[in-house]
Amino acid sequence: MTRLLDSVRLYLHPNLSLSEPRVWLNSGVHQPNSSELDELKGTSFTKDAYIPNDDWQILTEKQSKQLLAQNRFNDYSRTVSVFSVPKNILQPLQQLKISQLPPTQTSVLNQAHYKEAIAPILHHFTSYCRDRNPNLAGIGISPPGLPTITINQQQSIGLHLDSWDRLPLARRHQSTNRICINLGTDDRYFLFINLTLLDMLTVLRYDHFSAKEVERDFNNKMRWKFRKLFYKYRSNKCKASPLALKNAFVRRYPNYPVIKVKIIPGEAYVAPTENIIHDGSSLGQQHFDVQLTLRGHFRL
Repeated sequence: MTRLLDSVRLYLHPNLSLSEPRVWLNSGVHQPNSSELDELKGTSFTKDAYIPNDDWQILTEKQSKQLLAQNRFNDYSRTVSVFSVPKNILQPLQQLKISQLPPTQTSVLNQAHYKEAIAPILHHFTSYCRDRNPNLAGIGISPPGLPTITINQQQSIGLHLDSWDRLPLARRHQSTNRICINLGTDDRYFLFINLTLLDMLTVLRYDHFSAKEVERDFNNKMRWKFRKLFYKYRSNKCKASPLALKNAFVRRYPNYPVIKVKIIPGEAYVAPTENIIHDGSSLGQQHFDVQLTLRGHFRL
């Protein structure tokens, strides 16, 4: 299955500069090979890690119409948005030269003056948080040049799902989403597969269909056989493991495209990272990748 299915949409906020390409698509994922591991000296991956193929292409007109939302979506469990953050609320952190901190010194972020510098950011996004104050997940600092940046127990996990809320599969669409602000000095990239977990389950349950049939029926407003299964698994009877489902999907459909979105310094994305396969990337960076993460039910 090599064509995009109609599901998760990408919204590029009008306050962004779009003079250069922002969005790319590739031919899928693979497990890191020996030559890649040699290039990424000091980086090891978990056995189930998958990284995107490095054959990015600009979206065609058809793909753009299929992926890019022209207006803000109401369903934030199926939307990735990119926007510019007001410069005045980032200035206190920038004055502390946070982008120059190496990963081994992130403990200083607990000091009072760093907390004071973060306060304007929390205050700003409180008005966009639907049900409670934003949760500060922290500031992450990663080396440049990595295809995926998330580490767990000193190993890179590749494209993955977040599990902060630990909701079961049938309720994953109710999870908090995540704001991630680029505090570094280089462009960074957000990678994602534009299918929710229930979308993936639906596709896998019709594994006996050809990829062409899946694409046809799914993209045709999910015909009755897909729609019936989708709502069945939206009930609380669904006990499938989100992690097992993610692994099953990338093994069965390694050629399904990954989306790459450029996030320049001072910009952020908000995404349902507990409901879609994703990660960040620091490929092409010359300096440390620095990002601040907030969690909540954001409406941006």
